[in-house]
Amino acid sequence: MNNEREFQALLAHLEQDLDGFLGAAFTELATGRTLAAHCVLPAFDQSAISEAGRVALLAQTTVLASPVQSVEEILITTSEYYHLYQMVSSTVFISVTASRDKTNLASIRALTRLRAERIAVERAATASAKKQAALGAEAN
Repeated sequence: MNNEREFQALLAHLEQDLDGFLGAAFTELATGRTLAAHCVLPAFDQSAISEAGRVALLAQTTVLASPVQSVEEILITTSEYYHLYQMVSSTVFISVTASRDKTNLASIRALTRLRAERIAVERAATASAKKQAALGAEAN
């Protein structure tokens, strides 16, 4: 579940499900590389918004450098937008931007969490299948 097409499909579903959706992106935490981005406004730069969230996530991860605590999400609100940054795995996060006039924070958080959980399950299944294939190859 790490190719751009699958990430793009998830972002398109998020747009359909979330009223007030403006943009979303999957980004690698360590490098800042955008894995996929989808915006409804041509001038809207979700990759730049993701970079701002990446800096915040990295700062919080450093501050909370503890095996007990980890950053799950960061929320930035403006007079017009909600910007939600939510960890999908230990290396990837999703950023979602939506209009405050057309949605509510609970909807954004719930729908984003559903997408993140789907990714986590699919990545675990892929990792397990690769491990099984490697074990099978070693047995031969």
